[in-house]
Amino acid sequence: MESEESLLNKISKELKDLVQNLRIIDKRRIQADVNKRDLKEIAKILKEKFGAHLSMITCRDAGKEFEVIYHFDINGNLLNLKTLTSKAIPKVPSIIIIFPVADFYEREIMDLFGVKFEGHPKPRRFILPDNWPKNVYPLRKR
Repeated sequence: MESEESLLNKISKELKDLVQNLRIIDKRRIQADVNKRDLKEIAKILKEKFGAHLSMITCRDAGKEFEVIYHFDINGNLLNLKTLTSKAIPKVPSIIIIFPVADFYEREIMDLFGVKFEGHPKPRRFILPDNWPKNVYPLRKR
């Protein structure tokens, strides 16, 4: 298992200007902020250069915007990438082409928060029933 400092240095070198606030949060846990427009490029680099696996995507309603968090496993270390999207136009690029497992997480977030994942090939409901009211998202704060 690679040390957090070593992985932090490698990520910092490889991703250069694509990540901001890259930092060690805890033992085996690294976090960074990313611009949503860079998400696909970052995901591709993480997979190809680091052998990263997408563990999960989560979302948090932060008031006027959503925080979408991508959880990657890299050799036993967890890398959390946070990106923001406005609540008024909640759109984030889909990474399903790079990590097919993103399908379930993206569709879950679409259902529960209303965040659209641009480029998702089949953005159909995943959790909510087909007769659920349109534009009603159960995990959005009011």
